[in-house]
Amino acid sequence: MLYVVYQGEDEYFQDSNIVWLKHDNRLDNKFLKQFYSIVKWQGLEGSTIKRLYNKNILDTDISIPSTIEQNKIGMFFNN
Repeated sequence: MLYVVYQGEDEYFQDSNIVWLKHDNRLDNKFLKQFYSIVKWQGLEGSTIKRLYNKNILDTDISIPSTIEQNKIGMFFNN
């Protein structure tokens, strides 16, 4: 799966398999990208192309460290 970090600009993607996550400033986008890249997703559908739906994301528990720690984690794995 491809994970794209929102950079704050208007963007266009020609793909119907995109789930946009809207959140407040308590979450760091780079941290979320790393977290979701290691999740063992349950109930993915599709035999050739796995499909991730909003329900998969909403049903996934996430431990949220402090904003500073999220930033450090995101930057570490971004390099």
